[in-house]
Amino acid sequence: MSITIKKYEESYKNQWNDFIINSKTNHFMFNRNYMDYHSHRFEDHSLMIFKKNKLIACMPANLENNILYSHKGLSFGGIISTNKIKIQDFLVIFDALKEYCKTNNIKKVIYKQTPAIYDSNRSDEIAYALFYNNATILKCEPNSIIDLQEKISYSRPIVYGINKSKKLDITIKRNDNNYQEFYENLKINLSKFNKTPVHTLDEFILLANRFPQNIELISAYYENTMTSSTWIFKTNQVIHTQNIVSTPHGRKIVSGALLFDHIIQDSKDKFKFFSFGISSEDNGRYLNIPLISNKGYYGSRIQNIYTYELII
Repeated sequence: MSITIKKYEESYKNQWNDFIINSKTNHFMFNRNYMDYHSHRFEDHSLMIFKKNKLIACMPANLENNILYSHKGLSFGGIISTNKIKIQDFLVIFDALKEYCKTNNIKKVIYKQTPAIYDSNRSDEIAYALFYNNATILKCEPNSIIDLQEKISYSRPIVYGINKSKKLDITIKRNDNNYQEFYENLKINLSKFNKTPVHTLDEFILLANRFPQNIELISAYYENTMTSSTWIFKTNQVIHTQNIVSTPHGRKIVSGALLFDHIIQDSKDKFKFFSFGISSEDNGRYLNIPLISNKGYYGSRIQNIYTYELII
C-alpha cells in the first residue's frame, strides 16, 4: 500500500470535514469548525493520509518544539479512519508517519488515543500498531462510563439524593442558554483548585451555536437559581459530560443527582454510552477518589484513555 502524508491546509477543509463525517469515529470535535476556534493557541499540524489520491485517514495534531501532538486542544484524537482500514494497513500508515516525521525534523509523536466507545465497531487496531512500533504509555486516565444498553443500577447515595431532590420544586432545563450563570459557577468551583475554565464564556457560546445538535447545557434550578449544571457533548453513540458544576446549595439539596438521573434515563434509547469523563491528574498518577467514587455510584465502570510516546 503506497501512502502519502500531507499537512492539512485550509483548502482541504471541506474534504477533511466530509471524511470525518464518514469515519468510524465521527466526532464533531474533529470538524474543522470546532478545531479552528482556538487556532490562535496552537500551531496546527494536522495530517491527511492518502492511498494514491484517496484520503484514507486524518490525524488532528499540533506541533510544538519539534514534537507532534495529538491535538492538545482536543480531549483525544489520534488517527481517524474508516472501517475499511485493517490492522496491517495501520502498520504501513505508521511507517509512513515515521518517515514524514523524519523528513520534517519531528523528534517524537505524543499520541492520545480515542476511547473505544467512540468507535463504531469498538476496534483496537491502533493500540497494536503503537505497540508494534515500540511506543510507550505516558498517561493512563480512567474514564467513567455507563453502558446504556445494560440495566442501570444506582447505589444508595444516589437513590437517596434523587428522592430528596424530588421532594423539592427543582426544575430541569434542557438547552439552557444561561451561560453567564453557568460560567460564573464554573469559575468559582475551579478556583478552589487554583484552576480556570479551559474555555472563555464567549467560546462556550460560540461552540454551542456552531454545534447545536451536539452541544447542550442542561441545568437544575431551584427557586429560579441554577444549582447544578453540565455542558454535554453528543455524538452518534456517546453522551459525555464535558463540565459538571454544582453550587454549595446545589450540593446541599443534591440537585446534581436529579440532574444526572434525568440525563441518563433520557439517553437510554438514544445513545449506547454515557461518559462522565476522567477523574485523574498528573498524567493519571493522581486519582481523585471522591470524584471517581461519586461517578461509580451511578453504576459507571472504567475505560482507560491512553496517551503514548513514539520516538522517531
